[in-house]
Amino acid sequence: MKKTFKRAGVAVLSMAMLLSMGAVGAMTASAAPDDTTYSVTITDAKKFGYSYSKIADLDENGITYTVASGWDGAVKVESNYLTQKSAATGTEAKFSENTTADQKKKLADALAGVSASFTAVANDTITGLTPGYYVFKSSSSGAQNILVEVKGDIVAGQLRAKANEVTIDKTITSITDANTSEAAASLVQSGGKNGHVSVGSTVQYNITTAFPYYDTENVTAATNITDFTITDIPEAGLTITPNDVVSITAGGTALVKDTDYTVVSASDAKIKATDNTENKNYFEGKAEDTYKVAGTGVKITFTDSTVINKRGAEVVVTLNALVNANASVNSDTNRNCATVEYNNDYFTGGQPDEPVNPTTGDPNEPDEPTDHESSYADVYCTLFTVNKKDNSNQSLKGAVFALYKGTDTTGSPIATLGSTDSTSADYTDTFVFSGLNVGTYTLVEQSTPNSSYVKADNVTFEVKDDTFAGSYTFTNKADNSAIANGSLDIVNISGQSLPGTGGMGTVLFTVGGAAIVLLAGALFVVYMRKRKVEE
Repeated sequence: MKKTFKRAGVAVLSMAMLLSMGAVGAMTASAAPDDTTYSVTITDAKKFGYSYSKIADLDENGITYTVASGWDGAVKVESNYLTQKSAATGTEAKFSENTTADQKKKLADALAGVSASFTAVANDTITGLTPGYYVFKSSSSGAQNILVEVKGDIVAGQLRAKANEVTIDKTITSITDANTSEAAASLVQSGGKNGHVSVGSTVQYNITTAFPYYDTENVTAATNITDFTITDIPEAGLTITPNDVVSITAGGTALVKDTDYTVVSASDAKIKATDNTENKNYFEGKAEDTYKVAGTGVKITFTDSTVINKRGAEVVVTLNALVNANASVNSDTNRNCATVEYNNDYFTGGQPDEPVNPTTGDPNEPDEPTDHESSYADVYCTLFTVNKKDNSNQSLKGAVFALYKGTDTTGSPIATLGSTDSTSADYTDTFVFSGLNVGTYTLVEQSTPNSSYVKADNVTFEVKDDTFAGSYTFTNKADNSAIANGSLDIVNISGQSLPGTGGMGTVLFTVGGAAIVLLAGALFVVYMRKRKVEE
């Protein structure tokens, strides 16, 4: 992802890290630390909530470093480099004057997490710092941690708080109205990246990103910067409307709709591809049986003044999505994609001023003025199919089935399917309960095709997904047998009507020379003997 942070005269993390650590000769171990004091100015240090801690002391001759109090377990210093310690591995990579900026940032992040004594920054200019190495950590997720070497005053304009790169993360925070016997907390897994739902469930998401850190010396609220937008368009099984945007905060402060941002419906599926290729439609080129058509989503556009005034602030969008009747079932995911787009020239707000494309090096190919990131969260559901059969294993139409969550069948069912009316569109031999969640369910036959059939026993079954990725299994709890692919045959056994008044009764079957007869509700055994007819 391209980021344009280059600008003449602006020093962004351009500190001479780890230079001159043991550059001239050897020092005696008795050399005392240098107690000269200097001031360091970091533009916007206070705004981003920085605090600092000294890692290493420089001696009075300006040559040798020693680890500062409280940092013995985290780092060690040698002749020309600083080494981060790890309790697990002893020592990790060395960070010297040849270390890349990215590696230095990683070291700053690691050291900012050390349990040591830190002093809060009261103003952008910090005074009374003696020579050595310092780590500055930010309490804001919008700013980067900084490692700096102090060997003299660092004046305003030389060091600036640098915003983190703009990223986006979409996670599921809760699933409600899930029509399942499972606890709500168990429906969201994988750090909020996967969830189990039912048709009718409400899925709440958090989208976390940050405003770019635009330089207010060159960008004002009146400048026409590229809109900072968040677009969230799900697949067809999920629906999001502008009213489903619950809240938006920036830096922990609630933003005001139609003042700080606007929300409109978005259903054109203009989402970036999973490989983050520019100007790609997320659904473009995807097989229909893998990624369904776009559902209804939202596009959130933030006002320029809000982005400027809240530059670098963490942005959190909370919104809901409804699982509708188009939800994909079984292993097919219901994907929800959130994309952030913004101008990546943080300093001018306009076209980047680089002479060549930073990726390709082609001077005839301008740098893309906008950038984007995407994040996904997936929910899954399944279906359960009931096939109605008679005792000859033939399809049998005309029944009514109800499905209950759990084992209690006294309340209202989740769904009721079927009809005994042959003229009804619901008169069928196949009953599909779609969009089911994991959990335990009980199937009840409420009506048989006609009075000559005996109602089938209730069936309690369990739906599980041990992988939490749509790999469902179905188990009949009566004998713990598997229900293959969630498809169950329910057989009705047919009896015969009682005879009219004065009738002899009905012969059910014969065993040897005995006939089993149903007469007035009682069984009688009638012995029949063969009679020899004599001529």
